[in-house]
Amino acid sequence: MTINYVGCRAWRNRLAEFSYTEKEECRFLKIANHLRDLGYEIDTGVEGWAAIGVDDRDEYKQVVEDYRKAKRLIKK
Repeated sequence: MTINYVGCRAWRNRLAEFSYTEKEECRFLKIANHLRDLGYEIDTGVEGWAAIGVDDRDEYKQVVEDYRKAKRLIKK
């Protein structure tokens, strides 16, 4: 599982973009549900990919922190 910052000024949209393998899907979906419980709107409409819209780098850093905490909580 990975998380990356995607966006630019010209695009006017920034994302915390997640990717995961088929083998990691079950665990990732549990993590995504945990992030939803924290109040994030997460798009999981594409297999192997998910995204959360962010306003800036600071919000992205908060998403990363919450994602890492969730990842430690949810082992399988």
